[in-house]
Amino acid sequence: MITSEELQNRLWAGANALRGSMDASRYKDYMLGLLFYKFLSEKTIEGFKAATRCQGAQDEVLAQYGKMFDTMGEQIKKALMKTL
Repeated sequence: MITSEELQNRLWAGANALRGSMDASRYKDYMLGLLFYKFLSEKTIEGFKAATRCQGAQDEVLAQYGKMFDTMGEQIKKALMKTL
């Protein structure tokens, strides 16, 4: 599983690659989408923590989320919808 720091590095590298080849107004649209995705990801993890009372470092929580989602995906989606 990819770590939070790795994800940030990949997103930053992608942003740098896009920035050089497109107009600023189009770049803004891509960045707003990425920021919204980041917001949704953080809300999902917060909801998962609240629904399961999972504690620990970010990487541990993400690993636990991945394991549980593989086995109980639909149940997790329903629980997250209730907490958000």
